[in-house]
Amino acid sequence: MKIKRDFYLRPTLKVAKDLIGKDLVHRHHGKIYRAQIIETEAYDGFSDLACHGSRGMTERNQVMFRRGGYAYVYIIYGIHHCLNLVTGKEGYPSAVLIRALDYSKADGPAKLCREFKIIKQTHNGLDLTGNILWVEDRGIRPKICSGKRIGVDYAGECANWPWRFFCKKKSKRYWSDYITKHSNALDLEKGVFTWNNPKRIALSLKRSAEESKRRKGSPYQSAMSMLNFYINRAGKNLSADRKIIFEQVKVELPKVFGKR
Repeated sequence: MKIKRDFYLRPTLKVAKDLIGKDLVHRHHGKIYRAQIIETEAYDGFSDLACHGSRGMTERNQVMFRRGGYAYVYIIYGIHHCLNLVTGKEGYPSAVLIRALDYSKADGPAKLCREFKIIKQTHNGLDLTGNILWVEDRGIRPKICSGKRIGVDYAGECANWPWRFFCKKKSKRYWSDYITKHSNALDLEKGVFTWNNPKRIALSLKRSAEESKRRKGSPYQSAMSMLNFYINRAGKNLSADRKIIFEQVKVELPKVFGKR
Protein backbone atom coordinates (compact mmCIF):
# COMPACT_ATOMS: atom_id res chain seq x y z
CA MET A 1 0.00 0.00 0.00
CA LYS A 2 1.37 3.42 -0.99
CA ILE A 3 2.12 5.67 1.98
CA LYS A 4 -0.16 8.70 2.23
CA ARG A 5 0.87 12.22 3.19
CA ASP A 6 -0.32 11.92 6.79
CA PHE A 7 2.55 9.50 7.40
CA TYR A 8 5.12 12.20 6.60
CA LEU A 9 3.42 14.95 8.60
CA ARG A 10 4.34 13.25 11.88
CA PRO A 11 7.46 13.93 14.01
CA THR A 12 10.69 13.27 12.13
CA LEU A 13 12.09 10.67 14.54
CA LYS A 14 8.88 8.68 14.34
CA VAL A 15 8.93 8.76 10.53
CA ALA A 16 12.62 7.80 10.37
CA LYS A 17 12.03 4.74 12.53
CA ASP A 18 8.80 3.71 10.83
CA LEU A 19 10.40 3.86 7.36
CA ILE A 20 12.57 0.86 8.23
CA GLY A 21 11.09 -2.20 6.54
CA LYS A 22 9.05 -0.23 4.02
CA ASP A 23 9.80 -0.23 0.29
CA LEU A 24 11.20 2.66 -1.70
CA VAL A 25 9.76 2.53 -5.22
CA HIS A 26 10.89 4.48 -8.29
CA ARG A 27 9.32 4.40 -11.74
CA HIS A 28 11.97 5.31 -14.31
CA HIS A 29 11.72 4.98 -18.10
CA GLY A 30 9.20 2.17 -17.91
CA LYS A 31 11.04 0.22 -15.23
CA ILE A 32 10.14 -0.22 -11.57
CA TYR A 33 12.95 -0.05 -9.02
CA ARG A 34 11.93 -1.37 -5.61
CA ALA A 35 13.81 -2.24 -2.43
CA GLN A 36 13.30 -2.35 1.29
CA ILE A 37 14.60 0.59 3.34
CA ILE A 38 17.04 -0.75 5.94
CA GLU A 39 18.77 2.38 7.27
CA THR A 40 17.69 5.98 7.85
CA GLU A 41 18.80 9.12 9.65
CA ALA A 42 16.60 11.87 11.09
CA TYR A 43 17.41 15.58 10.75
CA ASP A 44 15.07 17.73 12.74
CA GLY A 45 14.75 21.48 13.08
CA PHE A 46 16.69 24.57 14.03
CA SER A 47 18.27 23.07 17.17
CA ASP A 48 19.78 20.15 15.26
CA LEU A 49 23.13 21.52 14.07
CA ALA A 50 23.49 18.59 11.66
CA CYS A 51 20.29 19.62 9.88
CA HIS A 52 20.70 21.58 6.64
CA GLY A 53 17.92 23.93 7.71
CA SER A 54 19.24 24.75 11.17
CA ARG A 55 20.51 28.15 10.01
CA GLY A 56 17.46 29.02 7.98
CA MET A 57 16.17 28.63 4.45
CA THR A 58 18.49 28.84 1.45
CA GLU A 59 18.11 28.09 -2.25
CA ARG A 60 19.67 24.69 -1.65
CA ASN A 61 17.48 23.56 1.25
CA GLN A 62 14.15 25.27 0.53
CA VAL A 63 12.39 21.98 -0.23
CA MET A 64 13.18 20.89 3.32
CA PHE A 65 10.88 23.64 4.61
CA ARG A 66 7.83 22.26 2.81
CA ARG A 67 5.21 20.18 4.56
CA GLY A 68 5.96 16.48 4.78
CA GLY A 69 5.76 14.22 1.77
CA TYR A 70 8.28 15.63 -0.70
CA ALA A 71 11.69 14.45 -1.88
CA TYR A 72 14.66 16.59 -0.87
CA VAL A 73 17.65 15.63 -3.00
CA TYR A 74 20.99 17.36 -2.58
CA ILE A 75 24.50 16.86 -3.92
CA ILE A 76 27.65 16.33 -1.84
CA TYR A 77 31.25 16.66 -3.01
CA GLY A 78 29.86 17.96 -6.28
CA ILE A 79 28.98 14.52 -7.63
CA HIS A 80 26.99 12.39 -5.15
CA HIS A 81 23.20 12.67 -4.88
CA CYS A 82 21.42 11.93 -1.58
CA LEU A 83 17.69 11.32 -1.07
CA ASN A 84 15.74 12.69 1.90
CA LEU A 85 12.01 12.49 2.62
CA VAL A 86 10.62 15.74 4.02
CA THR A 87 8.62 15.45 7.25
CA GLY A 88 6.57 17.59 9.59
CA LYS A 89 4.76 20.86 9.06
CA GLU A 90 5.45 23.56 6.47
CA GLY A 91 8.06 26.13 7.46
CA TYR A 92 9.92 23.74 9.78
CA PRO A 93 13.11 22.14 8.39
CA SER A 94 13.03 18.39 8.92
CA ALA A 95 13.67 15.34 6.77
CA VAL A 96 14.79 11.71 6.83
CA LEU A 97 17.89 10.68 4.92
CA ILE A 98 17.57 7.28 3.27
CA ARG A 99 20.95 5.76 4.06
CA ALA A 100 20.66 2.23 2.70
CA LEU A 101 18.39 -0.20 0.87
CA ASP A 102 18.29 -3.98 0.83
CA TYR A 103 19.54 -3.96 -2.74
CA SER A 104 22.80 -4.73 -4.49
CA LYS A 105 25.31 -1.86 -4.27
CA ALA A 106 22.85 0.36 -2.35
CA ASP A 107 24.54 0.31 1.06
CA GLY A 108 25.00 4.07 1.22
CA PRO A 109 22.97 7.21 0.44
CA ALA A 110 24.90 8.09 -2.72
CA LYS A 111 25.05 4.47 -3.89
CA LEU A 112 21.32 3.92 -3.62
CA CYS A 113 20.63 7.09 -5.61
CA ARG A 114 22.98 5.87 -8.31
CA GLU A 115 21.39 2.42 -8.46
CA PHE A 116 17.84 3.82 -8.40
CA LYS A 117 18.56 6.59 -10.96
CA ILE A 118 17.64 9.38 -8.52
CA ILE A 119 19.24 12.78 -9.18
CA LYS A 120 18.70 16.28 -7.87
CA GLN A 121 17.90 17.82 -11.24
CA THR A 122 14.75 15.75 -11.77
CA HIS A 123 13.79 14.47 -8.32
CA ASN A 124 14.29 17.33 -5.87
CA GLY A 125 10.82 18.49 -4.82
CA LEU A 126 8.92 15.47 -6.17
CA ASP A 127 5.65 14.69 -4.42
CA LEU A 128 6.04 11.34 -2.66
CA THR A 129 2.33 10.63 -3.06
CA GLY A 130 2.66 10.76 -6.85
CA ASN A 131 3.50 8.06 -9.40
CA ILE A 132 7.24 8.55 -9.89
CA LEU A 133 8.84 8.13 -6.47
CA TRP A 134 7.01 6.77 -3.45
CA VAL A 135 7.11 4.49 -0.40
CA GLU A 136 4.98 1.38 0.13
CA ASP A 137 4.02 -0.39 3.34
CA ARG A 138 3.95 -4.18 2.97
CA GLY A 139 3.42 -4.91 6.63
CA ILE A 140 7.06 -5.83 7.34
CA ARG A 141 8.11 -4.87 10.89
CA PRO A 142 11.78 -5.72 11.45
CA LYS A 143 13.61 -5.30 14.73
CA ILE A 144 15.21 -1.85 14.74
CA CYS A 145 18.43 -0.58 16.31
CA SER A 146 19.61 3.00 16.70
CA GLY A 147 22.94 4.78 16.86
CA LYS A 148 24.78 7.99 16.14
CA ARG A 149 24.45 9.55 12.73
CA ILE A 150 27.38 9.19 10.35
CA GLY A 151 29.61 12.02 9.20
CA VAL A 152 28.20 14.80 11.41
CA ASP A 153 31.08 15.33 13.85
CA TYR A 154 30.89 19.06 13.12
CA ALA A 155 27.48 19.27 14.84
CA GLY A 156 28.76 19.39 18.42
CA GLU A 157 26.62 17.52 20.94
CA CYS A 158 24.05 16.86 18.21
CA ALA A 159 26.51 14.42 16.66
CA ASN A 160 25.91 12.05 19.58
CA TRP A 161 22.14 11.94 19.24
CA PRO A 162 20.99 8.36 18.39
CA TRP A 163 19.01 9.42 15.35
CA ARG A 164 20.22 6.75 12.96
CA PHE A 165 17.91 3.73 12.62
CA PHE A 166 18.66 0.41 10.96
CA CYS A 167 17.51 -3.20 10.74
CA LYS A 168 18.92 -5.41 13.43
CA LYS A 169 19.45 -8.11 10.83
CA LYS A 170 19.59 -7.52 7.10
CA SER A 171 17.05 -9.62 5.23
CA LYS A 172 17.88 -11.89 2.32
CA ARG A 173 16.49 -10.72 -0.99
CA TYR A 174 16.91 -13.76 -3.21
CA TRP A 175 15.67 -12.05 -6.33
CA SER A 176 15.59 -8.34 -5.48
CA ASP A 177 17.95 -7.29 -8.28
CA TYR A 178 15.75 -8.83 -10.95
CA ILE A 179 12.35 -8.18 -9.46
CA THR A 180 12.98 -4.50 -8.77
CA LYS A 181 14.51 -3.68 -12.15
CA HIS A 182 12.53 -5.78 -14.65
CA SER A 183 10.05 -3.70 -16.64
CA ASN A 184 7.19 -6.14 -16.04
CA ALA A 185 8.05 -6.83 -12.40
CA LEU A 186 5.25 -4.82 -10.85
CA ASP A 187 2.57 -6.55 -12.96
CA LEU A 188 4.06 -9.95 -12.17
CA GLU A 189 4.14 -9.23 -8.45
CA LYS A 190 0.51 -8.13 -8.43
CA GLY A 191 -0.43 -11.26 -10.34
CA VAL A 192 1.37 -13.61 -7.97
CA PHE A 193 -0.68 -12.27 -5.06
CA THR A 194 -4.02 -11.93 -6.86
CA TRP A 195 -4.29 -14.68 -9.48
CA ASN A 196 -5.98 -17.87 -8.28
CA ASN A 197 -4.77 -20.12 -11.10
CA PRO A 198 -1.53 -21.85 -10.02
CA LYS A 199 -0.62 -22.77 -13.59
CA ARG A 200 -0.99 -19.15 -14.75
CA ILE A 201 1.37 -18.03 -11.99
CA ALA A 202 3.84 -20.79 -12.86
CA LEU A 203 3.82 -19.84 -16.54
CA SER A 204 4.38 -16.17 -15.71
CA LEU A 205 7.33 -17.04 -13.46
CA LYS A 206 8.73 -19.27 -16.22
CA ARG A 207 8.46 -16.52 -18.83
CA SER A 208 10.05 -13.90 -16.56
CA ALA A 209 12.91 -16.21 -15.60
CA GLU A 210 13.64 -17.05 -19.23
CA GLU A 211 13.63 -13.36 -20.23
CA SER A 212 15.94 -12.25 -17.43
CA LYS A 213 19.48 -11.28 -18.37
CA ARG A 214 20.49 -11.24 -14.68
CA ARG A 215 19.58 -14.86 -14.08
CA LYS A 216 21.81 -17.08 -11.98
CA GLY A 217 21.45 -20.79 -12.64
CA SER A 218 18.84 -22.40 -14.88
CA PRO A 219 15.49 -20.75 -15.69
CA TYR A 220 13.77 -23.34 -13.50
CA GLN A 221 16.00 -22.53 -10.52
CA SER A 222 15.44 -18.83 -11.09
CA ALA A 223 11.67 -19.22 -11.27
CA MET A 224 11.67 -21.17 -8.01
CA SER A 225 13.87 -18.52 -6.40
CA MET A 226 11.42 -15.84 -7.48
CA LEU A 227 8.53 -17.74 -5.94
CA ASN A 228 10.44 -18.18 -2.67
CA PHE A 229 11.26 -14.48 -2.73
CA TYR A 230 7.57 -13.60 -2.86
CA ILE A 231 6.71 -16.09 -0.11
CA ASN A 232 9.46 -14.79 2.19
CA ARG A 233 8.56 -11.20 1.45
CA ALA A 234 4.94 -11.70 2.48
CA GLY A 235 5.97 -13.54 5.63
CA LYS A 236 3.25 -13.70 8.27
CA ASN A 237 0.95 -11.59 6.11
CA LEU A 238 0.46 -14.49 3.69
CA SER A 239 -3.12 -15.75 3.91
CA ALA A 240 -3.95 -19.43 4.32
CA ASP A 241 -5.59 -19.50 0.88
CA ARG A 242 -2.55 -17.93 -0.77
CA LYS A 243 -0.26 -20.45 0.96
CA ILE A 244 -2.27 -23.27 -0.60
CA ILE A 245 -2.04 -21.64 -4.04
CA PHE A 246 1.74 -21.20 -3.68
CA GLU A 247 2.11 -24.87 -2.75
CA GLN A 248 0.21 -25.71 -5.94
CA VAL A 249 2.49 -23.38 -7.91
CA LYS A 250 5.48 -25.36 -6.64
CA VAL A 251 3.86 -28.46 -8.12
CA GLU A 252 3.11 -26.71 -11.42
CA LEU A 253 6.56 -25.19 -11.95
CA PRO A 254 8.34 -28.49 -12.77
CA LYS A 255 5.48 -29.33 -15.17
CA VAL A 256 5.69 -26.10 -17.15
CA PHE A 257 9.44 -26.60 -17.45
CA GLY A 258 8.92 -30.17 -18.68
CA LYS A 259 10.54 -31.81 -15.68
CA ARG A 260 7.53 -34.04 -14.92
